[in-house]
Amino acid sequence: MKKNKLVILLIVLAGLLVVYFGLSAYNKQTDKKKQEKAESEQIHLVDADELTKISYTDGSASMAFTCEDGTWYYDNDKEIPINQSSLEETEKNITDLVAVRKIKNPDGLEDYGLTSPLYQVAYTTSDGSEHTIHVGNTAGENYYASLDDEKDVYTIDSTLTGNLVFDLKDVVAYDEVPSIGSGNIKKVEVTQAEKTTTYKEEEDLNELAGGFGTLSLTDCVDYHVTEDSLSKYGLAETERITAVVTYKDSESEKNKTFTVYIGKATDDGANRYIMVDGSKMVYQVSKEIVNNMITVDKESEN
Repeated sequence: MKKNKLVILLIVLAGLLVVYFGLSAYNKQTDKKKQEKAESEQIHLVDADELTKISYTDGSASMAFTCEDGTWYYDNDKEIPINQSSLEETEKNITDLVAVRKIKNPDGLEDYGLTSPLYQVAYTTSDGSEHTIHVGNTAGENYYASLDDEKDVYTIDSTLTGNLVFDLKDVVAYDEVPSIGSGNIKKVEVTQAEKTTTYKEEEDLNELAGGFGTLSLTDCVDYHVTEDSLSKYGLAETERITAVVTYKDSESEKNKTFTVYIGKATDDGANRYIMVDGSKMVYQVSKEIVNNMITVDKESEN
């Protein structure tokens, strides 16, 4: 009898498993169809996968970029290195633009703020066609929008406009500072007026790591300094201080070096000019941080 009950239970369990997996497969298929239906009903406003030019304005400020051989450049100054991921995100926001809805029987464009738009985003596709997205008044959490000279009116969400950058410093690719701390710093060599001081002792290195570990290169004052203008910042070869830090790279597990040149103080005395070896960009950095990168307080060690 017990054996029969066990067989029955196993049969019931098997049946339940069949029902469960069947329902699960049905739900997945249903969800897939709903997703495909939703995607098919989306109104894609931009028919392009890649762009070669992007420009935009909010009426008071404008930005323009051109892509050449897969690299984005700032139109006003192609020597300024641009954060490629930032422009790629802007490109994606344009090419993926879809309407939340299309306005049926719209009134005149002026009623939606589209004759004097809040934003205008112009782009050129890889086949050379040029288009403009006009973004007008807000519509709740969305915006009214129109394309080129068309009379159709749509609403779009804030993804496109919310990611437009009008301050150049927010799209510049700054020099990277490696991760340096007391745990991986190996040696620091500071050269000034042809005299080199080498720090290898643990206590000295721990102190210097506090400077290199807090170094941030974001306050750029010159995007492409020239040999003639280096002396303006006290960065000419005969004037500058050279600091070379040797550290163990966490990824490669190999020792690497990071070299910075330190110039004179800014006019207010609060900062000093710095540039990275191999770069043309000049930054200003707090004098306290700079001093902590190149000097050791011997009194504190006693």
